[in-house]
Amino acid sequence: MRYRDLEVRMKKKISALLVMLLVCGIFGGCGATKDADTTTLFPEKKGGITEVAVGDFDKDNYDENELEQYVKDSIKEYEDNDGAGTVKLKNLSVKDGVAKLGMHYSDSTASVSYSAFVGDTVFTGTVVQAIAAGYDFNTDFVAVTDGAAGDAADSKDVMKNDDYHVIVLSKGVDVTVDGTLQYVSSGVTVKDKNTATVDEIPAGETAEARYIIYK
Repeated sequence: MRYRDLEVRMKKKISALLVMLLVCGIFGGCGATKDADTTTLFPEKKGGITEVAVGDFDKDNYDENELEQYVKDSIKEYEDNDGAGTVKLKNLSVKDGVAKLGMHYSDSTASVSYSAFVGDTVFTGTVVQAIAAGYDFNTDFVAVTDGAAGDAADSKDVMKNDDYHVIVLSKGVDVTVDGTLQYVSSGVTVKDKNTATVDEIPAGETAEARYIIYK
């Protein structure tokens, strides 16, 4: 059973989506500990993705140990079916009615394992790699200066920077990058110099790709 099935089952018993939290120091080479107050993706320049999500947890309706076992079983099933890359449960805790569940995804870009396990398509890598993968950057962009959205930017300027990294996704979530934001596409709100919010996709609307560029 994939993570999307897990999410559906959790929503039946928990009032909100559960948290994913990875204490990054546990994972070799990750760097500083990662945490967040809202659902957040942490793309890593070396290729991994850490996901952090936050949600209420009512112990009267669901058992913490049962939840942990379900996540582990889902990972095992993914691996048994030759799932690409590596998916790891790093941490699960419940404190003051808030659940925190940590996951880390790794492969050549982490896009494969994350997309396959979670069910939401995400691309991480350099701008050059994104172009090679077929992303056309055909959307509106704004430049980010000192942690704030600025003037409109031409997509050609975005694409010509070979050393820039990008995460492409179409789900409402916060993204904290391993660097400094340079450009964001329409549908993305800048929070600070390294964090942006991908707006929720209204029900019934086509989920268009949103781009976050950083260096």
